[in-house]
Amino acid sequence: MTTLRLPEQLLCEVEEVAGTGEENLSRFVETALRETLARRRARDVQPAPVEVAPVGSGELLPSVDLSRWAQFLQSQAAEPRHRHLHLSA
Repeated sequence: MTTLRLPEQLLCEVEEVAGTGEENLSRFVETALRETLARRRARDVQPAPVEVAPVGSGELLPSVDLSRWAQFLQSQAAEPRHRHLHLSA
């Protein structure tokens, strides 16, 4: 048998939720401990690294010129964000 020492106020709150009785209290504590362990395990798991595989042979595709990428971005930034269209009936 294991003895848990809990603050009286906490025990009162648990009994309100779990109900009175040793079995209800034991089940409540077991569930709470399992949930806490699961959260801690999930928090401690490191995500797997993401690997990006090239499509095809992994070489640049024909007609792709990365040296002009900055020029392309500047041209896109210079274009107006909104275009106005006037319609007449």
